[in-house]
Amino acid sequence: MTQLPDPLTGISAPDARWTTTNLAEAMPGVLTPLGWTAFGPSVELGTRRAFRLVGALRRDEAGLPADKRERFINVFYGRAAARVDFFLRDGQPHEAAAVLRICAQS
Repeated sequence: MTQLPDPLTGISAPDARWTTTNLAEAMPGVLTPLGWTAFGPSVELGTRRAFRLVGALRRDEAGLPADKRERFINVFYGRAAARVDFFLRDGQPHEAAAVLRICAQS
């Protein structure tokens, strides 16, 4: 029998840094599969479009990425999480150091 993937456990790049801070307030507790289906993609798109409007993302980055490892919002064991190092792909060294300090506090 084939085991189906768990809809409440996302995939991540091995070097990605995640936090549940702030998202735990928006979606408290463990999400349901239906809740995540509505919440995940809509928050991902809304966040990316807002960042695009302020110039933090290029136009081609404003949509939902095909590769789920590239998403800003994800779910792990039913809890929503945001990728803290999302902007460091093209970031400056001082920005990287600040994000790593934040990660250490989470």
